[in-house]
Amino acid sequence: MNHCLCFIGTYTRPLNHVHGRATGIHSVRLCLETGALTGLTVSEPVDNTSYLCSDSTGDRLHAISEITGWHGTPDGCITTFAIAGNSLRKLSQSSSRGRGPAYIRLDHSGRWLLCANYLEGNAAIFPVRDNGTLAQPTQTIPFTGGGPDPSRQQSPHPHAIVPTPDNRFVHIIDLGTDLITGHRFDHRTGTLTRDPALDHHCGPGKGPRHFLHHPTTRTAYCVLELSSEVQTCRQLPVTRPRLPALPQLKRRIQPPAPHTLPPLRRKPHLPRQFHHAIP
Repeated sequence: MNHCLCFIGTYTRPLNHVHGRATGIHSVRLCLETGALTGLTVSEPVDNTSYLCSDSTGDRLHAISEITGWHGTPDGCITTFAIAGNSLRKLSQSSSRGRGPAYIRLDHSGRWLLCANYLEGNAAIFPVRDNGTLAQPTQTIPFTGGGPDPSRQQSPHPHAIVPTPDNRFVHIIDLGTDLITGHRFDHRTGTLTRDPALDHHCGPGKGPRHFLHHPTTRTAYCVLELSSEVQTCRQLPVTRPRLPALPQLKRRIQPPAPHTLPPLRRKPHLPRQFHHAIP
């Protein structure tokens, strides 16, 4: 049977929205024919690894710790691991440069790690060294504003940061302001330049959470957490990737979590955050 190695981040301590009691990152073997998972190992303790990403070689794994107060700072942190067989070996830890990180993503060159700090209301870009560890950030981008939901949108809450497939632009998805901001990406210097002409407003109180570009078409999908919808956007065939919504393609879900578009699938996976189900 064909298998692949997967890693599952966990919450290790309670937050306002989760009763964490796990111990670390779990490695599992996934059977690609049956979908069966076999538990393998658990990493050394790392707090609240709520989002992971690996490099294109499969040699390094990066994990955010959704915390505040790392090493006497108000920040969360990012841990880099070497993948050694079925196990993880910690290489380094770095401040995420903001409270409560929610998302990390490597750009398509693998040279830059992009981080969205949900509680802090900012995003940061880190150079990736040759050994996979992170250098000091090249840029930290603060956001301002809010939305109409008084319990969830008192301030900006970036929940994802996603490069376009051509690596020329980056979209930052802000749950707190209902806005997807567009930025030109200089992949030589690891810096973003905001271009308001590339912004997309998802609608008041929608709460955009995660964002996914289709790998072969000009379609993108945005999970709207507060309205429990998926908004499908179309990138116009021009030099700048504007993202108008296609409301007729919305689909209601309850409540959404991160989504993926795996190979050979025409529909994105849409896990439900509290029901623990994947359609």
